[in-house]
Amino acid sequence: MDQQLRKAIPQHMRNMATGVLAMANYTAHICNYAGFGRWPEFSVIHAAHAVELLVKARIAEEHPMLIFKHPPKKLHAPDLEDLLRSRTIDYKDLPHLYSATTGMPFPNLEEFNELGALRNRIQHFLPPPSVDFGGAALTGIYAVADPILNACWGDYAIDYNEDDPPYDYLVETLIHRKINFLVSSGSAASVLAGLQALEKQGNSEDDKYLSVMQERVSQTLLM
Repeated sequence: MDQQLRKAIPQHMRNMATGVLAMANYTAHICNYAGFGRWPEFSVIHAAHAVELLVKARIAEEHPMLIFKHPPKKLHAPDLEDLLRSRTIDYKDLPHLYSATTGMPFPNLEEFNELGALRNRIQHFLPPPSVDFGGAALTGIYAVADPILNACWGDYAIDYNEDDPPYDYLVETLIHRKINFLVSSGSAASVLAGLQALEKQGNSEDDKYLSVMQERVSQTLLM
């Protein structure tokens, strides 16, 4: 495999992952404001797909062959056509391979597994009743995709959203659900406003969440 292809594969996977992540963020939070048919279920599928592609992209940066379950068995170096006939590693096996190849701990394995299991049930069986799909998608995104994006590329999941304005409604939803997330410089103003609104409600049960998120905003503003 030549160096150009070796670099192009993980970069393409990362671009695809962040594109799907933007769809997941949008479909997961917009369904809180109106009825959007199957969008809540789609948000879970998009979220799991984004997580899967991000993990594979980072593994592929070490070498693209590592993401294949059954690499091509040829005497010569495999080309792109050989790879297209091969099967990539299963979702459930990604955390171990990620840690083994990068030396980095895999974040929040329980949430990763729950997101994958819910995606499979939605895709291959029937959506389980009385499940908050948007909440499940956002939990998976910010427990797994967010820390991986930041640790591997200095990036933030909050910055990938198809909504306009890009932060306000998504941030409002995350704060309403008390989901911890990493704060980018672009989102800091919206996050600070949302936390101030939550603090004004005077609910002591929100104190721990407020403390964590206010510290994250402060760290971002000092950067």
